[in-house]
Parts: sequence; structure tokens; C-alpha cells
Amino acid sequence: MIEVRKTPLIMRFGDLLLSPIMFMLGGFKKDSIQRTHFWHSQPIDPNVIDHQLSVTLAGDDPSSVLTNRVFPFPLFHAPIFGGWRNYAVLRVESAVPCWHVGWIHHACTAGSRPRAHVQSLRIRDREIKVLTQPEGFVTEYFAIGSLGNQLPLKCVDRGVLGDFRFPRLKLL
Repeated sequence: MIEVRKTPLIMRFGDLLLSPIMFMLGGFKKDSIQRTHFWHSQPIDPNVIDHQLSVTLAGDDPSSVLTNRVFPFPLFHAPIFGGWRNYAVLRVESAVPCWHVGWIHHACTAGSRPRAHVQSLRIRDREIKVLTQPEGFVTEYFAIGSLGNQLPLKCVDRGVLGDFRFPRLKLL
């Protein structure tokens, strides 16, 4: 069981205020805008995840943007600055009223251990989009139900931001 904390009201207000900026950073495209911010990320123990219920994706984004030490925001979320554009569409395989997406970074920088996080944002749709990392990285995605139980997750498609194939899906 994984207890996912709620996003505080002030942070949800911050999300609303950042929407126009995220639209601009996405290149002013009427595709999904990035809705993930560092305050939504909750670290968890990667050992509690059932790998049979998760999806592992190899990074396929051609971007070389990994971390950002110059600007106060991560550039990998900003396609207009060379950030990641490739995405995967993930579908929760259980009919639930809401769920949370999480991830484990398996192949990161040399010598680092796997890091796991879960998003505090509630997802009310069965499908979402997530950015895939650059080539050479491996990320495992998982779904957590509102009761803290892990749900089966499946990758159903992949694409590139701006292809307008899934404009209504949230990009987390």
C-alpha cells in the first residue's frame, strides 16, 4: 500500500497560474500542456512496486537536455528550449474513479540507484501521456489507486508532442 498525499490547494492554484507559461514553453501548440511540477512528486520506496503490473519504457527522445543548472525551471519540460517531445500513452487497466501515476528511473547517471516517485495529481481518465526520457534511459511506470493499491498499467501508443493525436489527454 502506498499512501499518496493530496496536492495542497495553494499548489493547485499555482498550477492554474502556470498554465499559460506551460502553454508557451510547449511551443504555443494546442496539444496537451505539461501539468507536472516538482511539488507534485512524492518519493517512495521502489521495492514496494510489483513489476508485473507496471510498464517499462526505454527512452527514445533525441533531446540531450537532462538537467538544468542555469534556469530555475527544468528545461526538459520545455520543448521550445530543446526539451523532451516524445511521449507514451499509458492506460490503467482497471475501472477506478481516480488513480496516480508513478515512475522508477532505472538507468540514470552512472553509479546512481533507482529512484521512485508518484504524482499527487489525481487522474480521472483511463489514459494519460508521459514524456519519455532520452535514449539510454529506462523508466518503469506504475499506477496507484485511491486506496493505495497498485493497478495494472499498459502502454497503448507513443508519439511526439505536436502530432495532435491525443490532444485531450493530460500530459504528466
